[in-house]
Amino acid sequence: FKRPLKRFVSRWNLQQPLPEDRLRIWISGEFYMRVALSENIFFSLLSTLGYKRFNLHVTPLISYMEYLLDESELHVLATLEAMEAAAKRESGSSNGTDETSSLKTQRNELQMIKRLRYMLRHLLTAPLYKAAKQQMPPTSVEMIKTSKALLPTLRPFGELAPYLGEAIIELRKGIDLFLNVGPNGCMVSSMGEVLTPSIMQAKDIKSGRIQNLFSADGDVDEELLTMAVLKATGPERYYKITPTLENN
Repeated sequence: FKRPLKRFVSRWNLQQPLPEDRLRIWISGEFYMRVALSENIFFSLLSTLGYKRFNLHVTPLISYMEYLLDESELHVLATLEAMEAAAKRESGSSNGTDETSSLKTQRNELQMIKRLRYMLRHLLTAPLYKAAKQQMPPTSVEMIKTSKALLPTLRPFGELAPYLGEAIIELRKGIDLFLNVGPNGCMVSSMGEVLTPSIMQAKDIKSGRIQNLFSADGDVDEELLTMAVLKATGPERYYKITPTLENN
């Protein structure tokens, strides 16, 4: 798996000089919609800003798959807790008794989830990001933990907590424009929009903007996206032509 990646990188990694003041943009929001619109957003930004003027990031797949494993782990842990409590009551001993086959099954399932999470992040995803010389995205556990600053109960369960955590983490890292992408009427995206002021007031967030980019039919609102880019860059930076671009 690593050898084909190295061959691919050696062929396509051209190491071209890039401007240091590129606009840093992150696509987040509802998982399915960000997958559907990320390519269209990229081409819209390309036509607006031009080549080598921005860095666009999106991590739709790994975050969603990790969160599915987290949900499964929470379900198994809750089941284990209930089964162990029932076993103690039936035995009349606080130390518990011999494990039943059901308890063993649940514990084996918990170990399998942990192995799958390790394989997903370290064996499948890490080599890809290393080959592309990109930083690994935050784990779903890290995103959910960070979201507790705004959502202490982590309810409602679903994609809201990962979205809030992802927004706070990336804005703390200095992302210029954070896009909340989703379909019109989506609960996750709409609640994320309501919490936008709270996100921007979170600890250690000093700059950046959040733009809610909703769609009814899968089209990108290019006018809204362009205005968000203009506000994030400012007029002087928006119309600036870098030496690299002049040479091209």
